[in-house]
Amino acid sequence: MNKRRNRERYHKKINKISYIYIISITILILLLFLLTFLSLLNIGNSKILHNIYINNISISSLSLDDAKEKLNSELNANLLHPIKLSFEDYSIDFLPAEIDFSYDLSSALENAYGFGRTGNIFSNNLEILKSLFKKTNFNVEYSYNEEKLNNIINSISVDIPNVVIEPSYYISDDTLIITNGTNGYELDKNQIKESLIS
Repeated sequence: MNKRRNRERYHKKINKISYIYIISITILILLLFLLTFLSLLNIGNSKILHNIYINNISISSLSLDDAKEKLNSELNANLLHPIKLSFEDYSIDFLPAEIDFSYDLSSALENAYGFGRTGNIFSNNLEILKSLFKKTNFNVEYSYNEEKLNNIINSISVDIPNVVIEPSYYISDDTLIITNGTNGYELDKNQIKESLIS
């Protein structure tokens, strides 16, 4: 009798384990089919994934041409607004065009469009699922003429009121002449450049 009960328990235990294996394998196969389906669906999709942004401008579900047009209109609108620097009573305005400022949209658009398309099937699916729940932002590269920006900053540093005048000396007719400096303000050129470009 004991042997029979032990055998029944053993078979029930094996049946439970078998069911668990069968259910686990079924879930795994369904998951693989789902991931494959997502990948194939995305390959055939010519639009950018959901929740994709460039410079915090949503380009979700747009074609490449539509996204480029939208970014051009919004970013180029920024280039029309003058940059104003002011200190006490002094103020200067200049346009980004004066330093040849421009955006490189092509690499940012390529990265945004390639999101969920350029890796292997597993990394692509992970990116696709991530884009459903989390915002992904790509930054646009930009360029400017550094020499022109430096010229503007240098002219500002000379024109601001109450500028520091360093003490100096010179020799005239065998006489050493020393001129006193004055206290004042000095422009941190590197900090100004960083705040303008960022």
